[in-house]
Amino acid sequence: MCIRGAHLEDGAEHDAAHLSWSRRQFLRGLAMAGGAISLGAAGVPVSAASSRSLERALLNSDPDKVFVLIQLAGGNDGLNTVLPLGNDLYHRARGGLAISDVQAIDLGGGVGLHPSLAAWESLYKDGRLGIVQNVGYENPALSHFVSTDIWMSGQAEAEPSGTGWPGRYLEHAHPDYLATPPDSPVALQVGASGSMLFQGNAGSMGVTFPSTSALTRLAQGGAVYDTEDVPDGILGQELAFVRNISNHSFGHAESIKDAYDTGRNTRSYPGGNSLSDSLRTVARLIRGGLGARVYHVSLGGFDTHANQQGTHATLLRRLGDATAAFMADLAADGHSEHVVAMTFSEFGRRIRANGSAGTDHG
Repeated sequence: MCIRGAHLEDGAEHDAAHLSWSRRQFLRGLAMAGGAISLGAAGVPVSAASSRSLERALLNSDPDKVFVLIQLAGGNDGLNTVLPLGNDLYHRARGGLAISDVQAIDLGGGVGLHPSLAAWESLYKDGRLGIVQNVGYENPALSHFVSTDIWMSGQAEAEPSGTGWPGRYLEHAHPDYLATPPDSPVALQVGASGSMLFQGNAGSMGVTFPSTSALTRLAQGGAVYDTEDVPDGILGQELAFVRNISNHSFGHAESIKDAYDTGRNTRSYPGGNSLSDSLRTVARLIRGGLGARVYHVSLGGFDTHANQQGTHATLLRRLGDATAAFMADLAADGHSEHVVAMTFSEFGRRIRANGSAGTDHG
């Protein structure tokens, strides 16, 4: 799904044809390269040519635009996210996991949303949420690792190049980045370990924080790890040394702290939601003028092989509530006009439910 700040024209259909030129070209580039959440069978294949279209889409977009990638780690069940209303085959295959038409949020045209995504209904009706279906690549891999690499590289050839499609774009846009780093980061990842996404041919083009709390500690205190609160003795000294080295490994600390201090949040975010925590911080950095073009955040837990119903509902509620709060926060003073957020997941799930009240890789 793509969520953006700008509205469509009054009465226009909810599709990319009514976006501004730069956003229309950008979203078309995403669709050509399979850059949105996979919602069904493979449709638009990923290839070397289509991965270049992703990079061109970013290069042709306005320089003040910000792109937020939201990874749904584990393989989101797209079929229970965007629902085929009135489809008997779906209900027969899914059994007790099927979402009834009565429960679904009806978007019209035989398409509905999972009821836990209630926060997205108004975004869709306002023309600020777009859904791209049937996106994938030929002969899809059912390995979490291989498929994630394919989505992040934008390449489905025999083996990904080891670079990410945003990384290649950033490398092209900032050819002197590694030799003469800018004062502020051009890309920033919050949560999880460093991924291929921002990897260029010569090195990483982004700054990665293992958690939102790590980024917050840097933004508030100028360091990720405390070098003073350590045990007495030689082990404490060694721990302080390692923490000090780790602190210095995070680039752009000063600019991140300045943006965090300058920025603010205008809306409250739901508690107990790790994605909300990440997006709250991203919104504050955007408003503070950090200047990064691309952000990457993630929400895990989507590998729902067993007892899917309650788990998936909780995850989708966190996703919907967090992204709605994020866009409302940025919309308060017009910042949402410059932001596009997009979800992606390594693969969907099989149509037929398994014997453990879940779904397998599909």
